[in-house]
Amino acid sequence: MFCNRWLQLCALGVLLLLLVPSLAMAQTGQGIITGLVTDSTGAIVPGVDVRITNKATGFVHTAQTNAEGLYRVPYLTPGMYEVSFESQGFRRVLRSNIQVRSTETVRLDAALEVGNVVEQIEVAAQASLLETERPPRGTSSPVPN
Repeated sequence: MFCNRWLQLCALGVLLLLLVPSLAMAQTGQGIITGLVTDSTGAIVPGVDVRITNKATGFVHTAQTNAEGLYRVPYLTPGMYEVSFESQGFRRVLRSNIQVRSTETVRLDAALEVGNVVEQIEVAAQASLLETERPPRGTSSPVPN
């Protein structure tokens, strides 16, 4: 009888020891921002750069939308955030005062509008292979055969 009771108490103790760390891990205190990025017609936009800035610390998290237009940024400390969405050919979208709470998932979708395409001129110049600043250093002499 005593041995049976002792085994029950040991089993209960082991169960509690295994359960307590998993409960502590569940209370990480971090949040998530996730969402879908589309254009003004509702079509998904892959490859959008998502920039999430903690307004208190200035720390920046970055992500990019996948082929389905989805993004997910985990491990955010609770606080106020600013989220920007940028993609070539679209206007930048900025969302301010996004509140993230402990263990909360915030859904933040964005619709991008077609923007002005900025022209970019790239000048590619090659360095001269000839040295024009100094006189030649070598001499030439015939090689006997």
